Parts: sequence; C-alpha cells; structure tokens
Amino acid sequence: MVNVLRVNGEWLPTPEGNLSFKDTKIMTEKESEAGTTLALVTRLSKLTIAGKWHLSGIWAERFRALRNEDTVMVEAYYPDRNQLTERECFFKITGETHLVNARKQLMHEGGLYEVEVEIEEL
Repeated sequence: MVNVLRVNGEWLPTPEGNLSFKDTKIMTEKESEAGTTLALVTRLSKLTIAGKWHLSGIWAERFRALRNEDTVMVEAYYPDRNQLTERECFFKITGETHLVNARKQLMHEGGLYEVEVEIEEL
C-alpha cells in the first residue's frame, strides 16, 4: 500500500506507519406501509483516511491551515482498486503533541510535532 497523499495539489510528508483506509457503504433503511424494510444504497462508498505524522513546526502550520479550510481535495491510492483517485474531503486534526524531549528536535524549524489526522470524504 502506498502511504503518500496529495492534498490540494501538494504531496504530504510520509506518515509514521501505515495509513488507515476505511471504505464504508452508505445505506439508508426505510419502513414501508406494509411493514417491510427497504434498503436504499445512497452511495457506494465513503472514504476515511487516518494517520499520524512527525512534523517540523513549518509542516505543522501547513496542517493547521488545511484544518481551517472548509474542504480539501485529496488524492490517494485507493487500496482495493490500485488507482489514484481524487475526492473532496474534510481535514481534521484529532491530536497534536509538541515533542519537547525529542532527540532530533528541529529548533530552526519551530520544533517537532506529532500530529494525528483524519480525512473524511463528504
């Protein structure tokens, strides 16, 4: 599996470990007047990508800027189809830690951060 993403045309750094891809089928169930349940498939899939990055302060600022945008265009290799697809997504930072005692502290770039991200398709 390829662990790189392009967000708004810019390649993100390589994450720590593997990205987590979750593809869920969106289905709505309705009950008819006769009491039977009807399943309506409203869309075939909704992609969610989660990952963790170790970033310099400069890259952490870029991630925060992406979080503040309404939506972002994400290009990722789709795991089960083996092709690059582009989707409109929400970019959420679910965790951010400043690594004060990191051995490779990058003082000239604003420190080192561990940032957890979840990217969810609209």
